[in-house]
Amino acid sequence: SNGTAAPNYAARPETLKPLLTEALQTWEMDALALDELTNHRPLSALAPFLFENLGLAKEFKMDIPRMKHYFVEIESGYRDNPYHNRTHASSVLHVMHMLLSSGGIAAACAAAADGIDDTSHRVGLVQVAGLLAAAVHDFEHEGLSNDFLVKTFSPKALRYNDRNVNENHHVAAAFEVLRRSDCNFLEAMPEDEFRKLRSLVVDMVLSTDMADGNYYLKVFKEALAS
Repeated sequence: SNGTAAPNYAARPETLKPLLTEALQTWEMDALALDELTNHRPLSALAPFLFENLGLAKEFKMDIPRMKHYFVEIESGYRDNPYHNRTHASSVLHVMHMLLSSGGIAAACAAAADGIDDTSHRVGLVQVAGLLAAAVHDFEHEGLSNDFLVKTFSPKALRYNDRNVNENHHVAAAFEVLRRSDCNFLEAMPEDEFRKLRSLVVDMVLSTDMADGNYYLKVFKEALAS
């Protein structure tokens, strides 16, 4: 389909590779430069690079061609909004990667992947979930707030009963794409792991609704105080 071709950045690998490597290893990443160098395909360049170079693709037996196609499809669902766009998605993906890896969040949250005996595998699953959630967290965002969608009785608001309207759509639509045979790069993942992954991704994307921000901040503060 139109706009779903693979990223065309082969002409400038000498400048792109250092930028991706910097994103992998440091807190600094110029998302706008990445957007320009990848011909406006920053997300579908960065996501597979992270999954492969973090060893997650190998650990979870990801289908590389289908993974690359999945992120091309997801990226194509990001519209040219001033804010909720593919460059924003790649920036959030990078920050999520650094929080999980260098910030110690993946190890600290490993208990969220309960039921998996191997600690390293458990941490890896949390990483996969976090990266996937970051990549899809604004998928097909129309640039309209939940409040507007609810007050105008939009089809999305009616479908999701006025609750976390945008966020419910982002994650549901992203999993619909993942379930397509040409995009299901996690097909080899055991069902119990996939269900845990799905649960984590859904929770993370739904929690990006800023209307719930005070609640999560309260829970976080109470956890720190205990």
